[in-house]
Amino acid sequence: MTASRILIVDDERFLCSSLARLLRKHGFTVETATSGTAAIALVGAEPTAFAVVLVDLHMPQMGGEETAETLKRIAPHLKIAIMTGVSPDLLPNGMPDIKDVGVADVLLFKPFEQGLIVQTVTALFTPP
Repeated sequence: MTASRILIVDDERFLCSSLARLLRKHGFTVETATSGTAAIALVGAEPTAFAVVLVDLHMPQMGGEETAETLKRIAPHLKIAIMTGVSPDLLPNGMPDIKDVGVADVLLFKPFEQGLIVQTVTALFTPP
């Protein structure tokens, strides 16, 4: 089975639903989770079902970086975009390295334009 679904992980339910609605409007199949543990349970139950994960960096209990690392261990094929509302100027020194250590393929800054999200997700589905 070819992975074709997108998983959106964010503790803000409104963001999950509005982002899911936008991506569905553009033909993507989307599921949402409001915590890292819920996302891990979804991917763990069907490791090959998801192709792309959009995960918020700052969530209670389990943050986005830990969630992404765990998801990559379960399903190494996943393409992961980390989303953050923190300004690039205010990021901790370690954040620019997030892509370099293999945790994420893309770092997205909120608020983002709808076109950018669609373009980014489309690019993540496209083989290099």
